[in-house]
Amino acid sequence: VWGGVARRGEGGWALELAAPRCREVRALWAAAADDVFAACDGGAVMRWDGATWREAIKLPTPTLHAGWGNGSVVFAAGEDGVIGRFDGVAWDVSWLPTTDEYDDWVVADLWGTAADDVFFAGHITRGWYPPWDYPEVGHWDGDSWTITELESGIPLTSIHGVTPNSVFALGSTAETVPASPADRRASSIICREFFSTCSGRITGALPPHAPAGSRRGAASAHGARGAPDLSDAVR
Repeated sequence: VWGGVARRGEGGWALELAAPRCREVRALWAAAADDVFAACDGGAVMRWDGATWREAIKLPTPTLHAGWGNGSVVFAAGEDGVIGRFDGVAWDVSWLPTTDEYDDWVVADLWGTAADDVFFAGHITRGWYPPWDYPEVGHWDGDSWTITELESGIPLTSIHGVTPNSVFALGSTAETVPASPADRRASSIICREFFSTCSGRITGALPPHAPAGSRRGAASAHGARGAPDLSDAVR
């Protein structure tokens, strides 16, 4: 089975096959009608030139989950913490950091406002028994990734925003994390874990991979500037 992409042209919608090496298309991003990128399982990134789908690169990951771009710059990411970045000429491949052989990264989604202002949402699984998921938000500034780890245990699956200072990462249950690339704050965190409900605001800088205990007691009545209070949403 090959991955299919539905394309709308003058004659309406038509389903096209991405390529034999793309059995499932996970994400799409288009720079123009004749320049489209598809992130696939198996690590393949396919590129549409207006007539044919061709493999742009095969990234070293079992599955890609996310793709996003700005102008000629394109990002693709997925499992094993692999992030590929295309600068319009060549691809650069990097890996998110791990501290243990059992660490397992999943980048679930990408979004940005510019080529040097890109966010990802995902999680890292730590420990082999029992494993535990730590939600992560990353920010690319054009040179490197800054990672913010949250303590809720709910994997983040989607990220989107309207401005560089208004970005929301969503989890699989009821977590909402507004994040600001300017001060790396997280606020208005709402979560439902198993049979308990927790709500409140966490404020202050959250350094990458700080011990979970260092964040306990950080709840405050004041969140990041401009963040909405969503506490009543799950009560």
